[in-house]
Amino acid sequence: DGIDVLEAAMEKHDVRTEVILITAFASVENAVKAMRKGAADYLQKPINHDELMLRLDKISSMKALLKNANDLREAMDVTEHNAAATIQNLEMEISGVNSTISDIKTILSDTSIDAEKRSELALLLIAKLHFS
Repeated sequence: DGIDVLEAAMEKHDVRTEVILITAFASVENAVKAMRKGAADYLQKPINHDELMLRLDKISSMKALLKNANDLREAMDVTEHNAAATIQNLEMEISGVNSTISDIKTILSDTSIDAEKRSELALLLIAKLHFS
């Protein structure tokens, strides 16, 4: 029957194939069973071609929405990865700047060195700071 064909199709194909089950024996139970087995939709004979076209359009739209959602998810993952790398680089740069500031404070507070020499050493450290 149609359910057996649906099951065989779902087992055989690696690629997701959308199936609309068409049957002369329509019942809620059969419709639910078909959907659980992977049918995209369910129609009763005799087929109304307008309804079939509407259902095919609906399936096509849903597939397009899923593709867009997956594309957005991938783009978000890339953006998140890039943001994490940028944050890590900034943290390392801030750590280096903080270390240099600490060294400058130490030099400027060292009274064993004359004031002019302290200023010169502090300015040398400031000149070595690299900002991206």
